[in-house]
Amino acid sequence: IVCSQIRTILFELASTYFQREDFAPIRCALLINQLFLHLFQTGHHHLIPPAKKAAHLTKNMRMKRIMQYIDAHYKEKLLLSDIARQEQLDLFYLSHFFKETFGTCFQDYVNKLRCEHARQLLLLTDYSLLDISLQCGFSDPKYFNRRFLTQYGTAPKEYRRNFRHAHLSIQ
Repeated sequence: IVCSQIRTILFELASTYFQREDFAPIRCALLINQLFLHLFQTGHHHLIPPAKKAAHLTKNMRMKRIMQYIDAHYKEKLLLSDIARQEQLDLFYLSHFFKETFGTCFQDYVNKLRCEHARQLLLLTDYSLLDISLQCGFSDPKYFNRRFLTQYGTAPKEYRRNFRHAHLSIQ
């Protein structure tokens, strides 16, 4: 029921915005306020007590630094122990912190990021699969194929071929 009500407000908001009727900006503002009110009334939220605010900010800054480091170094050999050393944290603690914060283990997160970059290269370039594998930080093309297949349900070569075939049929 909650999702249905949110969906209804969003559809009405989109309709009002695109129809450009009289007073549309005011109506859109009203619908956005209704959406926020509904989310606050039905959603799970809580205020962070002042005593815990500093710890929460520290955690958020740590998450941001970790994500920036991974984004900058995903093409290289990337170890959680390197990040632990950089953040001055125990490896065991960081492993659990990462899983709790990101909802997945470190290696799966890195592999998903690498596969996403590989997918973009498959679609936008004519680079060989070996070159794509190496550019995205996979040291072994077989491992790249396995991870890509796991993430996208098809091998990289098939993915590229299917995309090109679909692209050609649209023209």
